[in-house]
Amino acid sequence: MKRPTSPYLFNEQRFAKWTAEGRGTGHRLDYKPWLRITNVPSRGLRSRLKSTTHGRVMHMMSNLERNAVFEFEWRGVLDIREQFPLDREKTRRIAAAMGMRHPRDPSSRVDIVMTTDLVIDGATPEGSRVMPYAVKTVQDLAKPSVQRKFELERRYWESLGMRLGLLTDRQLRGSRFENIRWLRDWHWTENVNGYDAARWRRTAELAMHIVSSMQGRSVGEVCAAIAAAEGVTAGTAFSVLRHLGARKRLLVDVDLPRPLLRDPIERFALPTSAAAAGTAA
Repeated sequence: MKRPTSPYLFNEQRFAKWTAEGRGTGHRLDYKPWLRITNVPSRGLRSRLKSTTHGRVMHMMSNLERNAVFEFEWRGVLDIREQFPLDREKTRRIAAAMGMRHPRDPSSRVDIVMTTDLVIDGATPEGSRVMPYAVKTVQDLAKPSVQRKFELERRYWESLGMRLGLLTDRQLRGSRFENIRWLRDWHWTENVNGYDAARWRRTAELAMHIVSSMQGRSVGEVCAAIAAAEGVTAGTAFSVLRHLGARKRLLVDVDLPRPLLRDPIERFALPTSAAAAGTAA
């Protein structure tokens, strides 16, 4: 049995405490997830992740959730909220209507607060749209207990007029996500390699100019030109290209193999407007 002080135990006292803390409320930088990685037993997959969407450190319960966040960030959504709590009274009523026992803590026997893995705010022509997603492995989805909980969760969102999306390991594994990660590692550059923000901005602007003027050359040649002009190493110059790719000032197709030094610089493609400006110059 879990100790009364265990961070994994859920009871009414913890429900009151977390509610008072404002967990499950807020948006973007101010959002507080209902569950933190310290509240869930480790399977070796938990992680904290600073989001490029809002800059908040997010609590990821699996690598699949992390990859889903990578995907939504890359799509340019407005907000991502993880471990989003569902109203416990509503889920209790839905469970009763389904003839199933509400999920509960195995030690305290207290009904837990169910959560949806990710709730996305996406931009549409009609304005912002809320889109909830469950993130599961295909193997887990074959389990009757997981199927029942998923159906309960689906009915909950349906009662609010929303469709619960489902993402599995079939969609969330592959080189695409490693490539996004490779770029986003350089999304932030402040004080990296001892260079201040002003120098990074200057080098990035110079890199954009050089990329524009060296179309048809290799990535390695462009990096050498940036390094010579700015007095940095070729490795740092390559990191600047990754930074520009992460910020989408240069466009990288993450479904292709990762760009190499011998590849044409067009692997870091100029946006149409920048390419046109370079041609006019």
